[in-house]
Amino acid sequence: MEETWGVMEETWGVMEETWGVMEETWGVMEETWGVMEETWGVMEETGEVMEETCGVMEERWGVMEERWGVMEETGEVMEETGEVMEETPGATDSAREIFDVFVPGDPITVSVGEDVVLECQVVPDISLNTLEVRWFTSDSASPVHLYTGGQDRPDVQDKDYQGRTELFKDEFPRGNASLKLKKIKVSDEGNYTCYIDSKTHHDQAVIDLKVEDGWYPEPLIHWENGKGEDVTAQSETELIKDSTGLITVQSRINVTSDSVNKFSCFMENQFFSKIQEAHLQISDEFFPKINVVDIWLVIFWVFVVLVIMAIAVDVMIHRKEDKKIKELEWFFTLEGYDKVELNC
Repeated sequence: MEETWGVMEETWGVMEETWGVMEETWGVMEETWGVMEETWGVMEETGEVMEETCGVMEERWGVMEERWGVMEETGEVMEETGEVMEETPGATDSAREIFDVFVPGDPITVSVGEDVVLECQVVPDISLNTLEVRWFTSDSASPVHLYTGGQDRPDVQDKDYQGRTELFKDEFPRGNASLKLKKIKVSDEGNYTCYIDSKTHHDQAVIDLKVEDGWYPEPLIHWENGKGEDVTAQSETELIKDSTGLITVQSRINVTSDSVNKFSCFMENQFFSKIQEAHLQISDEFFPKINVVDIWLVIFWVFVVLVIMAIAVDVMIHRKEDKKIKELEWFFTLEGYDKVELNC
C-alpha cells in the first residue's frame, strides 16, 4: 500500500507540473493582451496627428467688397493736359509721353482660389501698345508679368505666376495697364508694383494685395478612404466664425486598427462651386498587423499538447498501478490465498 501511495504522490507531482505549464500559457496570453493595449495607444496618437494635419488644411473662403477709390486727380490732369495741348499745338511726341501711373490707395482684399484684378491706370490715357508694362514684387527677381516689344514675355516670368496672369490688351489704347491674377494663393499676398516705361519716361505705383484665408458660407465636408469609400461618418468637424463672418474649419477623422492608411478630405463651397482637397497617408508603422486567428491557433495547439500530456501521464500511472496489482496478486497466490480482491 505504501508503494501505491508513492505512485499517487508521483501522479500529483505530474499534475502540478501540468498546472505550471498552464500558468505559463496564461502568462503568454497576458503578454499578448499587453501588446494589443499598446497598439490602441498608438492609434490614439494617430488620431492626434490627423487633427494637426487637418488643422494645417484650414483655408478660408469669403466674399469681400472691393473698395476702389475714385481718382479725382485723373480728371484734373486730363483737363490740364488738354489746356497745355491747346496752348502748344507744336508739342513734340516726347512731350506727349509724359505720364503718371495711378493705382487704388486702399489694399485689395481677395479670398483664396478667387481671381482678382490689380487696377493700374496711366494718365493721360496714352496707348500702351508700344510701351513696356511690367508687374513685379519685391520678393522675386523675375517679373509677375512682362509686356514689351508688342508682346507678352512668359519666358522671363516668375514660374509661380505662369498661366495665372493676364493683361487687358484691348484696354491698352486707353492707358489701362491692369493685371488679372487668377486662382489666388496664400503666398500671393504682398505689394505689387505697376511699372510703365516709354524709353523717354517711366513711372510706377505700388498696390497692396491682402489674401483672406477663410470660408463663407459654411462649406460641405467630405472624407474618403484609400478605397474611395465615404467615411465622413467617422469624422468630427468644428466650425469657428471670426468677427468678419469668415469660418475656420477644423475636421479630423477617427482611425481604427482595421482602417486603411490613406485618406482624402474635401471641402466644397457650394455658393462659388469651388472645392479644396487634401490627401494624406499614414505610415504603416501606426497599423501593426495582429492576426487574431494566429493567436487562437497558438492557444488551441497549447491546449492540445496539454491534453496529450495529461493522457500520457494517466496511461503511465495506470500501467504502474496494473503492475503493482499483478505483483500483489502473485504474492498472495504464493502465500496460499486463492481469491484476493484488490481495490485500488
